[in-house]
Amino acid sequence: MSLARLALPAVLLAAACAATPEDPHHCGAQGYDCLGGTCSSGVCGPVTLVSGIKSGFALTVDSTRVYWVDGANVSRVSKSGGPATLLGTVPGGTPLSIATDGTYAYVAAFETYASAWGGIYRIPTDGSEVTLLDAALYAFAVAVDPKGCVDWSYWGEPNKPGAIARLCPGSTKPEILADETDRTPTSLAVDATGTFWIENMPIIFDACAEAPGALRMVSPPSPPVTVARGNLGGVGVYLGTGLAAAGDALYWRDVCSGTVYRLPHGASSPTALAAVASTPAADGYGYSGLVTADALGAYVTSDAGVVRVPKDGGPAVLVAAGQSPVAMAVDDTRIYLLAFTGALVAVAKPPR
Repeated sequence: MSLARLALPAVLLAAACAATPEDPHHCGAQGYDCLGGTCSSGVCGPVTLVSGIKSGFALTVDSTRVYWVDGANVSRVSKSGGPATLLGTVPGGTPLSIATDGTYAYVAAFETYASAWGGIYRIPTDGSEVTLLDAALYAFAVAVDPKGCVDWSYWGEPNKPGAIARLCPGSTKPEILADETDRTPTSLAVDATGTFWIENMPIIFDACAEAPGALRMVSPPSPPVTVARGNLGGVGVYLGTGLAAAGDALYWRDVCSGTVYRLPHGASSPTALAAVASTPAADGYGYSGLVTADALGAYVTSDAGVVRVPKDGGPAVLVAAGQSPVAMAVDDTRIYLLAFTGALVAVAKPPR
């Protein structure tokens, strides 16, 4: 058989596999599979996992499931979709943050007028009893570190305690990692290097005209240190969601300029990756601080939808067109968004 006769099927195969702007299996790029979503103009569309969420606020994922809070309720659903399962109801405060180690879901609940106390709650992922781990008037963010310890932040007020706290497996009493009395620690991120948090200045009149906040770190037994300063993290509804750790770096978004920053561990100063176009929040406090990250870079909101800012710089890539979420998380293949519309959706991430 001649080589010419062998070449024709190969050409046809290449043509069949070529990426097109509308092919859901090769959406604008070879191998960019929308994983059940549609493809339009080279961008994958969302797959709805859950709808009808009335007061969604926080979101996290493990290897197989997505967890979220809806008012005081904590629920989960399989990443492949199907019926949602109510795990439990937080009895005190308004849940602002959720984390999981796969066995338990942990919720940070903020005090409300209807409830005298918030705190850190633990709920087994099989949906059994809700347990209060620590009462805290203004619990804000919670995370699980690589050793399985649960870390959280809670606000201080004048003459009232605030702190970064930790509860590790086998312990019954939380350990105070950093005393934050009279301060407002909010967003929290953890990795093998340490525990990181954003220390916001109290907002009196104008968040962008007042003194900037700080990015702080603690890695016991060393004392806490400041690793960066600026208008970090979120404000208003996004407080507690403005810091992400991925790989060997931290990411956040300046709420006044919209600039996304990356700070590699051990670096003396952060790198400005990109200023993402976005309309400032209606409350006048600047851009949304909503940030998550993976090995490729940071994910933030923009007027066009959610974009990925590459970790090494370069143009932002649109990953979820038209989406304006209140919470988001990522895994190896998809980004999960809790939308203002009350839908929990998943969108396939584009290749590098």
